[in-house]
Amino acid sequence: MNLTIGDFIITEKYNIPGIITKEINKEKYLAFIYNKHGGFIIEANVNQIKKTSLEPHEELSIIANLGDRFYNQYTELYQEILIRYIIYK
Repeated sequence: MNLTIGDFIITEKYNIPGIITKEINKEKYLAFIYNKHGGFIIEANVNQIKKTSLEPHEELSIIANLGDRFYNQYTELYQEILIRYIIYK
């Protein structure tokens, strides 16, 4: 599976969408996940990840709920998703 930073995923452990933020190696990735308790970082093996396709407004909703920590660390990624949403509208 070809995964890149910025891809939205679902993992076996968490059945909610998240966004890949770092490739540790070809087999492991870091991703931000959001649930009702807030955003958190997970490490997942490639065999536990399924790439998912979301509408731009869904992507924006996810990253907006991840809070300042996500925005401060991944400003460029946040802006790319925001631009996709604006163009989509």
